[in-house]
Amino acid sequence: MRGVMYLIAVLGCFGLLAHSSRVLGQITVDFSGSSTAVTHRASGFISKFNKNYPGPDLTEPTKPQLIRGGVNEELLHDIYGEGTSKANHDYVKGLGADIQILLGNFWWYTNIGGPDYEVSPVPPQKWPGDGGDWSEWDGYVTYHLNHARTNGFDVQWDIWNEPDTESFDPSGDRLQRLKDTYAHTYDLIRAYDTTHSITSTIVFPSNASYEPWWAEEGFNVAELLSWADSVGKMPDIAAWHEWTPDNVRSHVPIIKAAHPGVPISINEYSAAVDHFRPGRLVDYYAALEEAGVDTAARAGWNDPETSYPSGTNLGNHSLNGLLVDTGSAVAPTNYGFYDEYATRSVYWVAKGYGDITGELVNVASSDPSLNIVGLAGIDSSVDKAVILVGRDGGGGSPSVNLELSGLASFNNNGSVHVLAQHIPDYGGTSLSPQPLTSIDTIIPVIDGAITLPL
Repeated sequence: MRGVMYLIAVLGCFGLLAHSSRVLGQITVDFSGSSTAVTHRASGFISKFNKNYPGPDLTEPTKPQLIRGGVNEELLHDIYGEGTSKANHDYVKGLGADIQILLGNFWWYTNIGGPDYEVSPVPPQKWPGDGGDWSEWDGYVTYHLNHARTNGFDVQWDIWNEPDTESFDPSGDRLQRLKDTYAHTYDLIRAYDTTHSITSTIVFPSNASYEPWWAEEGFNVAELLSWADSVGKMPDIAAWHEWTPDNVRSHVPIIKAAHPGVPISINEYSAAVDHFRPGRLVDYYAALEEAGVDTAARAGWNDPETSYPSGTNLGNHSLNGLLVDTGSAVAPTNYGFYDEYATRSVYWVAKGYGDITGELVNVASSDPSLNIVGLAGIDSSVDKAVILVGRDGGGGSPSVNLELSGLASFNNNGSVHVLAQHIPDYGGTSLSPQPLTSIDTIIPVIDGAITLPL
């Protein structure tokens, strides 16, 4: 051991308090054996993302691994459009992140329209392949394939976002229309690949839900992927959206078992009710890590602190609501370019997750009904362990111990340095300048473990 091992506990919705009440449960972090390398698979964002806004000092600590958005200027112009976009693209790739491009978004925007996008007048509805004529859709897709290839963009092609909703032909046989559009576009992209000696990455189906109760039979993600496999058009990445951590834990193993080796992207997660709750975000991170997805991206929702289109945090550089933009616009004609940002509680959870490096270790709860979850990692190269613990709902203030075991192999002279920080749950309407330090001291290790009260 080269020095004091720092144990940094970032506690979403917790403080470290001395208490004499009866302990109701225990969270155990076992450092005696690691499980898997840290990849930050659960960190990602949709829509606006720029090299300069909100800036590397706020963006890079979250360790994003996926950026996702449409081809239109309002969504992913920063990375995919003209001008400075190549520098932004290269910046994102330099972070190690994938870029998913929603092919259908701009088509929807220009050919379908609707009140959410404030298109006036609303254009006549025109869907890919109307009347058996694919020429316009083919030209549209080919244009973007050319744009990516000639500019050296390394992107993944997500054919259509949330086709199980009314964003995809609410009239007629929507399921058949989706299958026809996907199959036709799959063949078009593969033919383009052959012509230009490249290999494109195709993402499908990107449902709004794994099993949409509102859609007709056959829109289940498992059914769509089985159909794609049966016709020889299996996507390179299986993707859909999830709105509870438990659904992540239950659905991902089903697809992994049915299609082993196919990467999985939960390319939108976090329900609106959860979006600004730090303890809940810890649970999403834990679920995505436990399920072993390859990438994931935080969703965007209505935001109490933004006046952008539809009042969402999709059209600004707030990292989908981790931040609040508080400065003045520096480019008023392109909404969302702001020069000042303030942090919410959830930002510090995202940063705490990004601070975990090395290898993940096991975190277990003695009583799941307490709704307390956690993630932890150990990085022997820098003599540091990071623990992220959060309470995901439930009333009252239960007394819970955090036991850190397996410390015998790396404590220094029988002690470890513990820095514990508390992240208050301020929701979406209040700011959180920084976590509150609860402990910053050397603690003796007894029988290879220490115990901290939550």
